[in-house]
Amino acid sequence: MRKNKINNVSIILPTYNRPELLKEAIDSILSQTFTHFEVILSNNCSTNPEVDVICKKYANKDSRIKYFKQNYNIGCLNNSAFCISKSTNEYVIGMSDDDILDPNFLNEVIKKINETPNAIGCFCKLKYIDENRNIIATDLDSNIDLSSINPINNIIKWTMLKHWGPINVFKKDIAHKCNINYKNTFAGDVLFGSQLLLYGTMPKIEEPLYTYQVRTKSQDIKLISEDNKDFNEYSLESVDLDIILKTFELIFETDKLSSINKLYFYIKMWFTIFTTKHWMEKLNNIATIKCIDLLFKNKAIVDIIYVLPYICYIKYKQLIFIIENLNFFVRKIKPNTVLIVNYDDSDGKTLLEYANYFLQKDQNVDILSSKSYKKNLSNRNIHIIKTKKYKRCLQFNKIRQYSSIIFTEQTDYVYLLGKNNKALSINQILKTKNEVHI
Repeated sequence: MRKNKINNVSIILPTYNRPELLKEAIDSILSQTFTHFEVILSNNCSTNPEVDVICKKYANKDSRIKYFKQNYNIGCLNNSAFCISKSTNEYVIGMSDDDILDPNFLNEVIKKINETPNAIGCFCKLKYIDENRNIIATDLDSNIDLSSINPINNIIKWTMLKHWGPINVFKKDIAHKCNINYKNTFAGDVLFGSQLLLYGTMPKIEEPLYTYQVRTKSQDIKLISEDNKDFNEYSLESVDLDIILKTFELIFETDKLSSINKLYFYIKMWFTIFTTKHWMEKLNNIATIKCIDLLFKNKAIVDIIYVLPYICYIKYKQLIFIIENLNFFVRKIKPNTVLIVNYDDSDGKTLLEYANYFLQKDQNVDILSSKSYKKNLSNRNIHIIKTKKYKRCLQFNKIRQYSSIIFTEQTDYVYLLGKNNKALSINQILKTKNEVHI
């Protein structure tokens, strides 16, 4: 138990151009069963005049609400930092103007912190909603445990989330030691959470008492940065890789960890990234490649070392791709061989049905597939080319050596050179019962 129990908290509420959602957020604060709080409400120079009207109305109605209006747009993160600076209590609760608090949220927060010695904050399980305020399935990891005595474990868990919510509660004096706009990264809130976790543990409230709106629509960071030029050039290329970069920079530049712990973090972090499916999917895109190219262009040696394992992984994948495609192009196709192009990656059921059918007819089978299915296709008459570059493979005259080409699923974006060098769409080919004869 804490020696000095907290009996008052500050809720920061930066807002911009969302009057209806703002009213819902403030109403959820005022409906709390725990009533000893102040609200720092900062209007980030909203262009919608209704925001100012609503803020003044609530401030005039309840003395616990302190209203500030910025003279110009200072950016979302800077507006949050401003709110923290105006708070007067030991613990601060961060909230967005599109989020909602359960009536018992503050009561449970105070209870959890008071019963946890040396807690620097608190993390609540979340309810998720989309922009239309519809509930989203709760598969976004909000029930992680950030109470490990080793900050490395907490930071890795926090960074590896599918989607980051708010660090609900944190100590103001700890927040002052952190940079809320760490190295101008677009995901400044993620790095702010990692900085806080360097200083202590955050117990978890098991009940989902905080409703958090997830942005399901993609954002063009480069367009956003025309108005808010706070983002570094790597963040503009790949937000996800920049999060990894800045997390490593944070760890290796801090004096809170020993050299051994930093090395341990490096190894464990990359092991976790490589074994976390959604993170590998996040990094597996052209934006990551462009960001890495930019690192080499800028001769950012230290940052290159931070992401060296992933660079090696990319080069390995490129080498394997080259080898497999060379094998496709130089290998002599046996007579009476069927090529199966596999678009169905779910379970390979259609692929296996086709393959077994032609094998029973004593035909050879070649397969173009992003998965190998070698365990299911251990037959000497089968050759698998593992690739996603179907279009590239099918456009070469090499395919004329096959007796037939079979497509496991309809698609519109691949073209095949048919007889007389005429391009046939897959839809046209499928009219011949999923088979084309060359």
